[in-house]
Amino acid sequence: MRNNMNKSIEDIKFGFCKNVKYFLISTLVIILAGIVVWVCCGFNQSFDITGGYAVQVNYLETNVNSDDMYTKTADEVESFVEDNGFSVYSTQKVGENLNTSVVIKYQTNGLKTAEIEENNVSLYNALVDKYGADNVEEIVNIASTYNTKTILKLSIGLIVALVAVVVYMSIRYHYSMGIATAFAFALDMLLMLALTAICRIKVGEIYTSVIGAVGVMSLLFNAILFTRIRNHNRK
Repeated sequence: MRNNMNKSIEDIKFGFCKNVKYFLISTLVIILAGIVVWVCCGFNQSFDITGGYAVQVNYLETNVNSDDMYTKTADEVESFVEDNGFSVYSTQKVGENLNTSVVIKYQTNGLKTAEIEENNVSLYNALVDKYGADNVEEIVNIASTYNTKTILKLSIGLIVALVAVVVYMSIRYHYSMGIATAFAFALDMLLMLALTAICRIKVGEIYTSVIGAVGVMSLLFNAILFTRIRNHNRK
Protein backbone atom coordinates (compact mmCIF):
# COMPACT_ATOMS: atom_id res chain seq x y z
CA MET A 1 0.00 0.00 0.00
CA ARG A 2 2.89 2.35 0.74
CA ASN A 3 4.22 1.73 -2.77
CA ASN A 4 0.81 2.63 -4.19
CA MET A 5 0.87 5.86 -2.20
CA ASN A 6 4.33 6.72 -3.50
CA LYS A 7 3.16 5.93 -7.02
CA SER A 8 0.18 8.26 -6.59
CA ILE A 9 2.50 11.05 -5.47
CA GLU A 10 4.80 10.47 -8.43
CA ASP A 11 1.87 10.70 -10.87
CA ILE A 12 0.89 14.19 -9.68
CA LYS A 13 1.75 16.84 -12.28
CA PHE A 14 3.37 19.09 -9.70
CA GLY A 15 4.93 17.21 -6.80
CA PHE A 16 4.24 19.30 -3.73
CA CYS A 17 5.65 16.57 -1.51
CA LYS A 18 8.79 16.24 -3.62
CA ASN A 19 9.40 19.98 -3.55
CA VAL A 20 8.49 20.53 0.07
CA LYS A 21 12.01 21.72 0.93
CA TYR A 22 11.67 24.60 -1.54
CA PHE A 23 8.38 25.66 0.02
CA LEU A 24 9.89 25.54 3.50
CA ILE A 25 12.99 27.46 2.42
CA SER A 26 10.95 30.18 0.68
CA THR A 27 8.62 30.41 3.70
CA LEU A 28 11.55 30.80 6.09
CA VAL A 29 13.11 33.45 3.83
CA ILE A 30 9.86 35.45 3.83
CA ILE A 31 9.53 35.12 7.61
CA LEU A 32 13.13 36.26 8.18
CA ALA A 33 12.63 39.18 5.79
CA GLY A 34 9.43 40.09 7.64
CA ILE A 35 11.28 40.03 10.98
CA VAL A 36 13.93 42.38 9.57
CA VAL A 37 11.28 44.79 8.25
CA TRP A 38 9.40 44.63 11.54
CA VAL A 39 12.54 45.37 13.60
CA CYS A 40 13.59 48.24 11.31
CA CYS A 41 10.22 49.79 10.43
CA GLY A 42 7.60 48.11 12.60
CA PHE A 43 4.10 47.37 11.36
CA ASN A 44 2.14 49.91 9.35
CA GLN A 45 -0.37 50.73 12.07
CA SER A 46 -3.71 52.25 11.19
CA PHE A 47 -5.17 55.45 12.66
CA ASP A 48 -7.51 53.53 14.95
CA ILE A 49 -4.47 52.00 16.69
CA THR A 50 -2.04 54.92 16.80
CA GLY A 51 -4.55 57.73 17.18
CA GLY A 52 -3.58 61.17 15.93
CA TYR A 53 -4.96 64.62 15.26
CA ALA A 54 -7.59 66.33 13.14
CA VAL A 55 -7.64 69.81 11.69
CA GLN A 56 -10.64 71.53 10.10
CA VAL A 57 -10.44 74.37 7.60
CA ASN A 58 -13.59 76.20 6.47
CA TYR A 59 -13.84 77.61 2.98
CA LEU A 60 -16.42 79.31 0.77
CA GLU A 61 -18.00 76.91 -1.71
CA THR A 62 -20.04 77.92 -4.72
CA ASN A 63 -22.32 75.73 -6.78
CA VAL A 64 -20.27 76.48 -9.88
CA ASN A 65 -16.90 75.06 -8.85
CA SER A 66 -17.58 73.19 -5.61
CA ASP A 67 -15.55 70.10 -6.54
CA ASP A 68 -12.62 72.15 -7.78
CA MET A 69 -12.66 74.31 -4.67
CA TYR A 70 -12.72 71.28 -2.38
CA THR A 71 -9.87 69.60 -4.24
CA LYS A 72 -7.80 72.79 -4.21
CA THR A 73 -8.36 73.40 -0.49
CA ALA A 74 -7.79 69.76 0.44
CA ASP A 75 -4.51 69.63 -1.49
CA GLU A 76 -3.30 72.84 0.14
CA VAL A 77 -4.14 71.71 3.68
CA GLU A 78 -2.57 68.29 3.08
CA SER A 79 0.62 70.01 1.94
CA PHE A 80 0.69 72.08 5.14
CA VAL A 81 0.21 68.92 7.24
CA GLU A 82 2.99 67.03 5.47
CA ASP A 83 5.35 70.02 5.55
CA ASN A 84 5.11 69.95 9.34
CA GLY A 85 6.30 66.37 9.60
CA PHE A 86 2.95 64.56 9.79
CA SER A 87 1.36 62.01 7.46
CA VAL A 88 -2.18 62.42 6.17
CA TYR A 89 -4.48 59.54 7.08
CA SER A 90 -7.79 60.71 5.61
CA THR A 91 -9.37 63.77 4.02
CA GLN A 92 -13.07 64.44 4.32
CA LYS A 93 -15.52 67.05 3.08
CA VAL A 94 -18.00 68.29 5.66
CA GLY A 95 -21.05 70.46 5.04
CA GLU A 96 -22.08 72.31 1.91
CA ASN A 97 -22.43 75.78 0.43
CA LEU A 98 -21.44 78.45 2.99
CA ASN A 99 -20.65 75.92 5.73
CA THR A 100 -18.19 73.72 3.86
CA SER A 101 -15.03 72.43 5.53
CA VAL A 102 -12.07 70.18 4.84
CA VAL A 103 -11.32 67.86 7.75
CA ILE A 104 -7.97 66.08 7.69
CA LYS A 105 -6.90 63.39 10.11
CA TYR A 106 -3.19 62.85 10.38
CA GLN A 107 -0.67 60.68 12.21
CA THR A 108 2.43 61.84 14.06
CA ASN A 109 4.94 59.35 12.59
CA GLY A 110 6.42 58.45 15.97
CA LEU A 111 7.46 62.01 16.86
CA LYS A 112 8.13 62.87 20.49
CA THR A 113 5.52 64.76 22.48
CA ALA A 114 7.47 68.03 22.42
CA GLU A 115 7.97 67.77 18.66
CA ILE A 116 4.28 67.03 18.11
CA GLU A 117 3.21 70.07 20.10
CA GLU A 118 5.72 72.30 18.33
CA ASN A 119 4.72 71.04 14.88
CA ASN A 120 1.01 71.39 15.65
CA VAL A 121 1.54 75.02 16.66
CA SER A 122 3.50 75.60 13.46
CA LEU A 123 0.78 73.92 11.40
CA TYR A 124 -2.02 75.92 13.02
CA ASN A 125 -0.20 79.22 12.53
CA ALA A 126 0.52 78.42 8.88
CA LEU A 127 -3.14 77.61 8.25
CA VAL A 128 -4.29 80.78 10.02
CA ASP A 129 -1.93 82.86 7.87
CA LYS A 130 -3.37 81.21 4.76
CA TYR A 131 -7.09 81.06 5.54
CA GLY A 132 -7.61 83.41 8.49
CA ALA A 133 -8.29 82.67 12.16
CA ASP A 134 -12.06 82.53 11.63
CA ASN A 135 -11.71 79.68 9.13
CA VAL A 136 -9.34 77.39 11.03
CA GLU A 137 -10.65 75.30 13.91
CA GLU A 138 -8.45 74.30 16.83
CA ILE A 139 -6.44 71.15 16.20
CA VAL A 140 -8.09 68.21 17.98
CA ASN A 141 -6.29 65.24 19.50
CA ILE A 142 -8.07 61.99 18.59
CA ALA A 143 -7.27 59.17 20.97
CA SER A 144 -6.75 55.64 19.73
CA THR A 145 -9.94 53.60 19.54
CA TYR A 146 -7.86 50.46 19.68
CA ASN A 147 -8.38 48.52 22.86
CA THR A 148 -5.55 46.30 24.08
CA LYS A 149 -8.22 43.88 25.25
CA THR A 150 -9.00 43.22 21.59
CA ILE A 151 -5.62 41.64 20.86
CA LEU A 152 -5.71 39.87 24.24
CA LYS A 153 -9.08 38.28 23.49
CA LEU A 154 -7.93 37.37 19.98
CA SER A 155 -4.77 35.72 21.31
CA ILE A 156 -6.64 33.81 23.99
CA GLY A 157 -9.22 32.63 21.44
CA LEU A 158 -6.56 31.37 19.03
CA ILE A 159 -4.58 29.67 21.81
CA VAL A 160 -7.69 27.93 23.15
CA ALA A 161 -8.64 26.81 19.63
CA LEU A 162 -5.09 25.57 19.01
CA VAL A 163 -4.94 23.63 22.29
CA ALA A 164 -8.36 22.08 21.61
CA VAL A 165 -7.36 20.97 18.11
CA VAL A 166 -3.98 19.62 19.27
CA VAL A 167 -5.59 17.66 22.12
CA TYR A 168 -8.24 16.25 19.79
CA MET A 169 -5.70 15.25 17.16
CA SER A 170 -3.47 13.65 19.80
CA ILE A 171 -6.30 11.63 21.36
CA ARG A 172 -8.09 10.74 18.14
CA TYR A 173 -4.98 9.83 16.14
CA HIS A 174 -1.49 10.34 17.49
CA TYR A 175 0.39 13.04 19.36
CA SER A 176 2.54 13.58 16.25
CA MET A 177 -0.59 14.75 14.39
CA GLY A 178 -1.21 17.32 17.12
CA ILE A 179 2.36 18.58 16.94
CA ALA A 180 2.21 18.76 13.14
CA THR A 181 -1.04 20.76 13.30
CA ALA A 182 0.43 23.22 15.81
CA PHE A 183 3.61 23.62 13.74
CA ALA A 184 1.68 24.24 10.51
CA PHE A 185 -0.59 26.75 12.27
CA ALA A 186 2.39 28.66 13.70
CA LEU A 187 4.04 28.71 10.28
CA ASP A 188 0.86 30.07 8.66
CA MET A 189 0.53 32.87 11.22
CA LEU A 190 4.20 33.84 11.03
CA LEU A 191 4.00 33.90 7.23
CA MET A 192 0.94 36.18 7.30
CA LEU A 193 2.55 38.56 9.80
CA ALA A 194 5.75 38.63 7.74
CA LEU A 195 3.84 39.48 4.56
CA THR A 196 1.93 42.13 6.49
CA ALA A 197 5.20 43.80 7.52
CA ILE A 198 6.85 43.48 4.10
CA CYS A 199 3.84 44.68 2.07
CA ARG A 200 3.16 47.47 4.61
CA ILE A 201 -0.46 46.42 5.03
CA LYS A 202 -2.26 48.66 7.50
CA VAL A 203 -2.86 46.93 10.82
CA GLY A 204 -6.05 47.97 12.58
CA GLU A 205 -9.02 46.57 14.44
CA ILE A 206 -10.50 45.16 11.21
CA TYR A 207 -7.19 43.50 10.45
CA THR A 208 -7.13 41.77 13.84
CA SER A 209 -10.52 40.26 13.01
CA VAL A 210 -9.14 39.04 9.69
CA ILE A 211 -6.12 37.53 11.47
CA GLY A 212 -8.46 35.70 13.85
CA ALA A 213 -10.58 34.33 10.99
CA VAL A 214 -7.51 33.23 9.04
CA GLY A 215 -6.10 31.59 12.16
CA VAL A 216 -9.25 29.53 12.70
CA MET A 217 -9.33 28.58 9.00
CA SER A 218 -5.68 27.55 9.19
CA LEU A 219 -6.38 25.33 12.20
CA LEU A 220 -9.34 23.66 10.50
CA PHE A 221 -7.49 23.19 7.21
CA ASN A 222 -4.40 21.70 8.86
CA ALA A 223 -6.47 19.46 11.10
CA ILE A 224 -8.41 18.13 8.10
CA LEU A 225 -5.22 17.73 6.07
CA PHE A 226 -3.37 15.72 8.72
CA THR A 227 -6.50 13.69 9.45
CA ARG A 228 -6.72 12.64 5.80
CA ILE A 229 -3.00 11.84 5.72
CA ARG A 230 -3.38 9.71 8.85
CA ASN A 231 -6.40 7.89 7.45
CA HIS A 232 -4.62 7.27 4.15
CA ASN A 233 -1.59 5.82 5.96
CA ARG A 234 -3.85 3.53 7.98
CA LYS A 235 -5.40 2.19 4.78
